Amino acid sequence: MREDPIVAEVRKAREEIFKEHGCSLEAYIKDLQKTQAEHTTEDGRYMPPHDANLKVAEEPPEYKTGND
Repeated sequence: MREDPIVAEVRKAREEIFKEHGCSLEAYIKDLQKTQAEHTTEDGRYMPPHDANLKVAEEPPEYKTGND
């Protein structure tokens, strides 16, 4: 079976997150809840922190279909 690079990247990220929290799902969930509480507005909406490193594509990629 061919390895999908996106699946491999997701699995690698999952493994890193798991290690950051001492290989404890409970510690990870508590960290998520803490982050959510810190970034929830008074009306209950979640406002994630601004990430200065976030990259946004300037132009959408070209997708090719079988008809192109």
